[in-house]
Formats: sequence, structure tokens, C-alpha cells
Amino acid sequence: MINGVNTRIANTGANPAGCTFADLIQEMIDTCLDDARNHGQFVSCVSHETNILKRAKTIMGQQKGRIQSIVAKMR
Repeated sequence: MINGVNTRIANTGANPAGCTFADLIQEMIDTCLDDARNHGQFVSCVSHETNILKRAKTIMGQQKGRIQSIVAKMR
């Protein structure tokens, strides 16, 4: 869930640091919200971070798209 919207992305189990996928995404969003001066910077930050997750094969392109779509409507 992001901002009350179901991403339909499985919340996989905890990694060695004890974070679930939902924890990872929420931390990313919180960091981008804190660092951005406006909505465009926020969306750009999330795009950058989800690109990293996609390259690492943590998420697939369709999942990146869902996350981007949800955060674009935030703030």
C-alpha cells in the first residue's frame, strides 16, 4: 500500500536487515518527500529510486509503473 492505494505488489519477506518490500518502498517515499522542494522533484526522486530497484531486478517494469502512477497523484 502506498498512500492508501494497493500497489498489487507482493510484500515479500524481510531481507537480512529485517525490512520487507513495503518497508523499503515506504522508506524511499519518505526520503523523497523529505528531500523534494516540490511535487516534480518528489516524482523525479521516486522515478530515480525505482529505476535502481528495476535494474537490480527487485521490481519489474510494470511494478515500477504502478508505483510511479500512485506517487504522481500524491502531495
